[in-house]
Amino acid sequence: QLLTGQAGYLEALCFAPDNNGLYSAAYTTPTSGIIIFWDLINDTHNQFATYNSRIRSIDISPNGRYLVAGTDKGIVKWSIRTQDQTVIHAANNNFFNVVSHNTRGTLIAAGDKKGTIYLFNANTNSLLRTFTAHNARVVDLKFSPDDTQLASCSYDSKIKIWNTRDLDLRPVEIIVPENLGLSIAFSPNGKNLISAHQNDRIYIWSTRADDMASQICSKVSRNLNIREWEAYVGYDIDFQNTCPDK
Repeated sequence: QLLTGQAGYLEALCFAPDNNGLYSAAYTTPTSGIIIFWDLINDTHNQFATYNSRIRSIDISPNGRYLVAGTDKGIVKWSIRTQDQTVIHAANNNFFNVVSHNTRGTLIAAGDKKGTIYLFNANTNSLLRTFTAHNARVVDLKFSPDDTQLASCSYDSKIKIWNTRDLDLRPVEIIVPENLGLSIAFSPNGKNLISAHQNDRIYIWSTRADDMASQICSKVSRNLNIREWEAYVGYDIDFQNTCPDK
């Protein structure tokens, strides 16, 4: 099915939760963004909203009640039913490249051009916390299906997987040198993260510690010694053999 009628430079797409509709965001000038709703059942489309800024990312809440956008002027929220607009966070000399809801619809994550991630309460729109995640713009954010992990992808050639129960813990860090990540997605069971990169490659990464350990143990001939354990794992964690059969 070919959809035609979107004016301007297409930036973002997201399906409605029932998969019967599609939202597209585009801009015709740096100060003119437009969102179109496509009815995939009746093959029609209409203008959903406009905004006086470039719209870089859109995401619809899991309950289908509102749409959130990352723009050059901040993070904006629209009611699906009434199209009422609310700016939930203004950008000061900044822009928001990506927005994403968690699976339960209780959180909104947003990433900016400086590498910072913002977390908002999706019901009250209040800012819960920010944290520096990358050294370059955040290009994609995805929550795992069970909401226990948040994956971030950046132009610093790094993908990070954060523990949402404690964001102060050091994330799992995946480095793909000289190969910018463009998009990420969790598998339906949450056991893998798929990443698409600038060199036309797609990678599949394990997200579970046990699976990571099994893969690593299959490639090494011995366990860490105590000095290596203290250097790479930590002094405060009791030494153990990570590969029991080695």
